[in-house]
Amino acid sequence: MGVVETLHTIADIGYIRDFPFKDWEGSEIAGVEICMRLLNAGEIMDINEETEGLALDSLFRVNKVKFLILADALVSWGGNPLAEQEDVDRFNERNASNLTLRAYKIEHLHNLEKIVVDYLDRMYGALQDKQKRVLEGNVMCQVAGHVYPREVAESEEETEWLDHRIAEVISLEGKSLLESQDKMEESSDESDT
Repeated sequence: MGVVETLHTIADIGYIRDFPFKDWEGSEIAGVEICMRLLNAGEIMDINEETEGLALDSLFRVNKVKFLILADALVSWGGNPLAEQEDVDRFNERNASNLTLRAYKIEHLHNLEKIVVDYLDRMYGALQDKQKRVLEGNVMCQVAGHVYPREVAESEEETEWLDHRIAEVISLEGKSLLESQDKMEESSDESDT
């Protein structure tokens, strides 16, 4: 893959849509779709400048950086923006405050359970890993979790390509795993009846 194609691919993977809490049965957020984007170099530099006075190894700095990144990276929560300027304006008017859009988003993130914030942080990390894979010419199978050279995935006719997900493909190996899981579930359902 040439430089232009690689850069085009990186632009395509600049954001993901996923249901990171889909296995949280019974939870209010189990079906919530999250859309997240990678921050650009300038945004990362701004965060570094904003936190440069804090000790590099302090937990406070680590958490502040995490919340700043998530506030900027989260595009939508359940199909809706995390916050819009109109929300901030209404909040500021009601509370005689002067919050920025980013500060308002951070307040929203502060109200989430720690485990939810940690999942979102992992999701951002996975997006960074995806960018690295693309630069290295690799793809990852969503089901099997294995990383393959892109050429191998392209040569397999059965490979299913995914858009805007953490992984790029469902490989033959992944499809076999899904089929065996389906068979196990069917036999389990039959034995229950």
